[in-house]
Amino acid sequence: MNYQKNITLNEKSIEIRWTDDELETIKRFVEYVQELEKMIKRNEGAFSPLNMNIKFKNNELKYIINLPNKDSIGILLHKLRPIILQNEKTYLNKILNLLSREINEQLFRKYIQKQKNIFNTVKTTLPFIVKADEEIINSEEIFKMWLNAYEYHRDEEKIKKIKELTVLLPFDAFEFIMIDNLLHNKTKVIFCVFRIIQLVLDSKNLDLNKIYRQCE
Repeated sequence: MNYQKNITLNEKSIEIRWTDDELETIKRFVEYVQELEKMIKRNEGAFSPLNMNIKFKNNELKYIINLPNKDSIGILLHKLRPIILQNEKTYLNKILNLLSREINEQLFRKYIQKQKNIFNTVKTTLPFIVKADEEIINSEEIFKMWLNAYEYHRDEEKIKKIKELTVLLPFDAFEFIMIDNLLHNKTKVIFCVFRIIQLVLDSKNLDLNKIYRQCE
């Protein structure tokens, strides 16, 4: 039996249909995010300090970097694994596709696409792009390379590539960019989508403004 629900979004009647397997995937995504949220609350303060200051002094760049301890980041990445890895059923982009496929409302779909674009872009608190050997360091490609080189796997080729990219950039600065993106970009979108799903599952009348407020 498939999941079926009628909702109203901006006065438009919409019928949602997900297969049992799709609904189970969405519920599993919700469970993973709830676990993530509980872990972050239990470990409040564990993901700080996280900051980087760059100064130019005596014709030399000086980096002052503070990173969370590696154990805290390891725990966070463990909880995020089924959400940020592409081969997982609960990968965030797959969940967003299930939402936009069924909720056929133009503004809603645009908003879902916006969340997907944010998630798929490396966004940090740095006001500039970092390049090394013509490669953009704060990019999604390098972020995935970091995950497979140092966190989820120990891919020797990727480790070698990152070492080549960080000859002139301190490795702590490189890690700051990766962790900053993880904490201030990826997780923000994940919690936004989680709350949108809760509204969709629990409500019959949806308001786009209320949905937007979930992601402020």
